[in-house]
Amino acid sequence: MIFLSYAKEDEKIAEKIYYDLKNHGYDVWFSKVSLFAGQKWKAEIKKAIKNSKLFVALLSSKSVTKQGYVQNELKAALEVLESLPETEVFIIPLRIEECSPTHEKLLDIHWVDLFPSYENGIEEILRSCKYRLCNISISLSDSQSQDKKESNRIKALFVEDEASATQPYFWRLTKIGFDCILAQTGDEAVEELRKRKYDIISLDIMFPPGRALGENISPIKAGLRLLEMIRAGQIENCNKDIDVIVLTARMHQEIESQIKAFGISAYLQKPIEYSNVIETFSKLKEKIKSQK
Repeated sequence: MIFLSYAKEDEKIAEKIYYDLKNHGYDVWFSKVSLFAGQKWKAEIKKAIKNSKLFVALLSSKSVTKQGYVQNELKAALEVLESLPETEVFIIPLRIEECSPTHEKLLDIHWVDLFPSYENGIEEILRSCKYRLCNISISLSDSQSQDKKESNRIKALFVEDEASATQPYFWRLTKIGFDCILAQTGDEAVEELRKRKYDIISLDIMFPPGRALGENISPIKAGLRLLEMIRAGQIENCNKDIDVIVLTARMHQEIESQIKAFGISAYLQKPIEYSNVIETFSKLKEKIKSQK
């Protein structure tokens, strides 16, 4: 597991990094998603840091000078680092802007910059993650089929342009046996379906189509077009009969009829009761497990 540490002021870019790491198959502890109501958050954070294999510390002009719990997280991570062999990688300082770490021990650790190129910075983080996690024999989701317990987990792709819309469900679904990945555009969805075997797709109807869905596709018909491509077997590596849950706002009647004609497993209309989502996914999980 990767622990993502950040100051509250940097939450927006932290969320983007979280989904980038998740979309590459990593298990990431991100407080906005991983904590839930009623938990003793300080105890949960300490436990998560102790159980993590990597600690990614987002550094900014705000976080390095801020007093508060983000400094406690870093101190806890430094304590873990002290217990490891000197050559082990554990803390990855990740600068999101020009700043200087205030902790002296961080000055001895090679850091990564997300500027001037976010993409280059993320690539370097992914290389570090792969190096660390492979060295301690932690399997990524791409190789989890080798482990019997992990192979029983259900792979769910959420096609939804608003990341915040998925957050109420991700934590609970992860706890009950789902691996959840987010795609926010048509291009991201098609790419994910080509490179990974999914068991369920949660499909919003309106999202940025990108180029992968074809020319002149409007956002309002992006979900319909993606479902059409899936059922026609036009996406390599994707099961054309995959279970699809449409989780969207009220649709135009014509589009709703077309969606249902392609065959879907469930249709949940926003705003959606949290319990209805969990119940729907749980029922499909049992069906899928019985077919495996």
